[in-house]
Amino acid sequence: MRDLNKYYSEYVEDNFDHILSDYRKKNIEIELIKKLKPKRLVEIGCGINPLFLDFEDFEMLTIIEPAQGFCDFVTDKLNNEYHHLKDKVKIVQKTAQEVVALEQVPDFIMCVGLLGEIPDPMEIINSIYRIAGDKTYVYISAPNEFSFHRVLAKESGLIQDLNQRSEEQIKFQRFHVFSKQTMIDMVSSAGFTVVDSGSYFIKPFTHKQMNCLVKEKLIDMNVIEGLGRMIKYMPDLGAEVYVCLMKESSKKK
Repeated sequence: MRDLNKYYSEYVEDNFDHILSDYRKKNIEIELIKKLKPKRLVEIGCGINPLFLDFEDFEMLTIIEPAQGFCDFVTDKLNNEYHHLKDKVKIVQKTAQEVVALEQVPDFIMCVGLLGEIPDPMEIINSIYRIAGDKTYVYISAPNEFSFHRVLAKESGLIQDLNQRSEEQIKFQRFHVFSKQTMIDMVSSAGFTVVDSGSYFIKPFTHKQMNCLVKEKLIDMNVIEGLGRMIKYMPDLGAEVYVCLMKESSKKK
């Protein structure tokens, strides 16, 4: 069982995951939400970068988050500078696996990074299927087995296998990385139809190395944005892979 308190204390430390999370939210997730225009949203796992910090155009946002530290962070934000959203954001302090149903069927579910953080990722995928409706659009992302930095490490002889757990994964109690095809196979086996898939953000080095480059001001946000745009040249080598889904039944109607 994961130590959620330890995970929280490790995560809030200065690390590149915060930069990648911010890039992903603003350039991938919010752009997708703006395109789809859902009103009832579910965010599974929010960390210290919940969706409402940068996007407020929704009727209801349900955050499913088991870690006390992250729930306290969200509550503090809603009690202070985001008080105007307090009636529109609901916190469910449980794991996704513990949620049987929601009060309302969501239009959109997002689950970012969590598949790699539990021993059996199908538990989360099946949980998402359970709470999704026939018209719910689902977005899931996870660490990419074929991320540029992993391929570079293997070809440099630093790792033997692309699936080898990194120092960062061990520190944050993370178990898996995924190829795009593995993701597609898993969600398809749960009853989803994949409507889009891909990867994003070219990360040349490990999180720890990238963080050092940022802290030492050897790269700035212009370079970060450039690494994001480089995905068009290497579409399968992004730091994370994603799939966009709907239930099979909804595609047959």
